[in-house]
Amino acid sequence: MSDFKNSKASLVNELNRIRDRIREYEIAEKKWRSLEKKLIESEKQYRLLADNVADVIWLIDLEQERFTYISPSIERLRGITAEQALEMQTNGEFFLPPESRGLLPGILENESLWKTGKSPSQSDPIIVEQKEYGKDGEIIWVELTARVLCDENGRPAKVLGVSRDVTARKKAEEELKKAHSELEDKVRERTAYLDEANIALKVLLNKREQDKMDLEEKIMVNFRELVHPALEKLKKSGLKDRQFSYLEILEANLNDILSPLLKGLSSRYVKLSPMENQVANLIKQGKRTKEIADILNLSNKTVEFHRDGIRNKTGIKNKKINLRTYLQSYV
Repeated sequence: MSDFKNSKASLVNELNRIRDRIREYEIAEKKWRSLEKKLIESEKQYRLLADNVADVIWLIDLEQERFTYISPSIERLRGITAEQALEMQTNGEFFLPPESRGLLPGILENESLWKTGKSPSQSDPIIVEQKEYGKDGEIIWVELTARVLCDENGRPAKVLGVSRDVTARKKAEEELKKAHSELEDKVRERTAYLDEANIALKVLLNKREQDKMDLEEKIMVNFRELVHPALEKLKKSGLKDRQFSYLEILEANLNDILSPLLKGLSSRYVKLSPMENQVANLIKQGKRTKEIADILNLSNKTVEFHRDGIRNKTGIKNKKINLRTYLQSYV
């Protein structure tokens, strides 16, 4: 009887343990189904996002060396469906212009371009701009942003990327670059024109200044050669007092008129005296000592005295330098 009671108790305990195990399984299954439901919902949301986003999302399996997923948005970008794109690579076809083929694979092969000493599970994003064929066969610019995904052992396993049409931006950049280049050309042309105009203006101003100086000097020379000698002769011609007074008034007025010119000319020849300045101008005109003496009503000795004073003040005394040549260059 006691054995029967023990067996019954043992069975009851075993049954309770089985019920507890079943309850644990039911709870675990409920949790698993909840997680599965969340996973399905999450996948649906991801699919919804991937299937409707304007950019093209894609996934490359590095071991198989092929795309395993391309979002449907490729049809808006390339004019082909995701299925056609996946099939094209299976058939050995591809949809890139020759200059873009191998660009991304080449970067993926060079690990230093996408990894910067981080842990194996981390990598820097890769950004590549390349040309591709558009839906109508025209060339478009596409910006690829990709990241290498590593497996549990830290080895590169997949590449997840996004392709975006940046043709409009590239065209805008080209237009901006062209406009900038044209502006630089115009600035260079304008600068060259202004430089030439500035040089021409300087030449014109220098010529005008030289003409002014030549005119002043010509007036002074004419006065000394023609007017002054005549005035001096008139003074000695036996004029009456009234006539002599008129002559002095005339000479004074002429001196007042010519004094600014005389001052300007004198400054060119250091600080010569009025008589030295007259002699210097006549020397510059090629007049000899006797000619200067006749024009200025001086003796030859006096002219030689003034010539010596001019050489002394100009710093060429006792030097083998032609006085006329020096005065012509001394401005």
